[in-house]
Amino acid sequence: MNLSLSVRQSVQLIATATFDDGSESDVSKTAVWASTKELTATGKNGLVKANGKGTAYISVKYGGKTVKVKVVVK
Repeated sequence: MNLSLSVRQSVQLIATATFDDGSESDVSKTAVWASTKELTATGKNGLVKANGKGTAYISVKYGGKTVKVKVVVK
């Protein structure tokens, strides 16, 4: 997934886990969110905020799995 945001813009993402029994759950608040460049973009509880121009990757970790989101801030 890729996001393109303007400085000071934010977007709410939802991290959904799919379990072995096929059920799904919103894990946005329990997942671990991290940014490669916090001066560019941050993520917490699903809220991604654009802080400054550049490119950052937000990783979302839950249950041993990781998803990365590329965030380009213009």
